Amino acid sequence: MINKYQKIILDSKSRINLAMKRLNLTGLKIILVTSKKKLIGTITDGDIRRAFLKKYDLNSEIINIANRKPIFITEKQKLDNNKIYKLMLSKKIDRLPLINSKKEPILLYRIEDFLDEKKKNIFFIMAGGEGKRLLPITKRIPKPLVKINNQPIILNIIKKAKSEGFYKFIVSVNYLADKIINFLGNGDKFGVKISYIREKKFLGTAGSIGLIDKINNYPILLTNCDVITNIKYSNLLDYHLQNKAFLTVGVRIQDSKNQFGLINLKGNKVESFLEKPVTRNYINSGIYVFDKKLIKFVKKNQKLDFPNLLSILNKNNKRIIVYPFHEKWIDIGTKKNLKKYNSKKKYLT
Repeated sequence: MINKYQKIILDSKSRINLAMKRLNLTGLKIILVTSKKKLIGTITDGDIRRAFLKKYDLNSEIINIANRKPIFITEKQKLDNNKIYKLMLSKKIDRLPLINSKKEPILLYRIEDFLDEKKKNIFFIMAGGEGKRLLPITKRIPKPLVKINNQPIILNIIKKAKSEGFYKFIVSVNYLADKIINFLGNGDKFGVKISYIREKKFLGTAGSIGLIDKINNYPILLTNCDVITNIKYSNLLDYHLQNKAFLTVGVRIQDSKNQFGLINLKGNKVESFLEKPVTRNYINSGIYVFDKKLIKFVKKNQKLDFPNLLSILNKNNKRIIVYPFHEKWIDIGTKKNLKKYNSKKKYLT
């Protein structure tokens, strides 16, 4: 079994960039950090996101961000599947390494190995805008149906989400709504379930949330219909749950290196000298996860944009966090970016 998991076993001196690539490649949601082949720590997607907030970069060694007190079991314990499952539930973990007498990782247990159910989370796509930045393309074609990779933008999003286990979709529509509904239907032809929210008027970037009705109590993942990325939606959802957030905002990290050295002064006295410092900014990606209870903060059929919603939630002391990512991301909603994406077929690979 070790060959199957070999790619997630990395030496402690490996770089964060490699860990990210292995997490995306394997889909196993964990890196096992070793020293002289012995397990000394673990890294999850959440550990990497928190590291970015602490100013670590892609070239930092993974030992700097690893959980140095990993939970694991040994061959000597000889636990059956029922006990392993109960242990994972009690520790609130979804990955559990098995090590041998030399403390070498030889197997990885996954919580889904013990479950037989599909994701229950709703995947909400905001697709009601007029797409004015794409005129004249969107004069007769709604923005979600503009093609990339020879298929509509919205279908790219749905297929990616489906590949990660999401099956229940809600699509908010307004401009040229019937064309979107006629194309997607109820989702059967794509192997998913799709329902719709019709806006009677344009409700802004958050207003249609108030029209969500009759859903389960699981967190909802929301994305704008013009956002294409190679982040793992399932990792974003896990991060939201692990951090017990009310709202999680996906933010794209943008590092800008100053081409000049900077001098800090106090009066005319030199306090310090910074050699071409790097400024880090966080860009709202248009991708979110939120608790179902957030819906009650959005009044029905009233226009509301996300900055205003954030203010409302902050005033009510709700926990709002960010999910920082370096992965590729592009807003297809402009003619420039649409052309850029379609001219580079491997833009997100």
